This record gives sequence, structure tokens and C-alpha cells, in this order.
Amino acid sequence: MSASIEVEDMRGEAVAYDGQVLTIRIPRAFAPGQPLVVKFPDSGAPIRIEGRSVGSRKVDDGFEVRLRLVSPRREHQGILSSLRR
Repeated sequence: MSASIEVEDMRGEAVAYDGQVLTIRIPRAFAPGQPLVVKFPDSGAPIRIEGRSVGSRKVDDGFEVRLRLVSPRREHQGILSSLRR
């Protein structure tokens, strides 16, 4: 399952979460260590999750960026658990 996201002014999708690292697909790469705020606009109440890039890799439709989440909150677990593989 995936979820629609926004990062900066770009739209993309969150594709996986393994309990510590969130994987997103977006049009641009981000350097390792760069802080990012991921917004889930279609989740009912707007959710903002903060993380730091672990790395990016090129895929067919843009980039797959892995984020180590910074103190995920309990209320975020619903959206994140739907992304677990």
C-alpha cells in the first residue's frame, strides 16, 4: 500500500515503512543527513512527520528516498503501519 505525500513543493508517495525508516518516491533526490518534513495531506487530519535523509536512489519515475524518522509520534502510527511490508 502507498500514501500520497508532499515534501517541500513536490508531490509523491510513501511506499514503505520498516519501523524506523520511511521510504518515499519523489521527483528529486536529497543528500544524506538533510532534514525533511513529510506531509500526508489526504489522511484526514493533516499529518507532518520529520525525518533525515539516509540516501536516495534513482528509480523509473524519480527518486526513492529513505528517511530515518525523528521521534515519530503515537498518532502517526496509523498511517505508518499501513505502509509496512
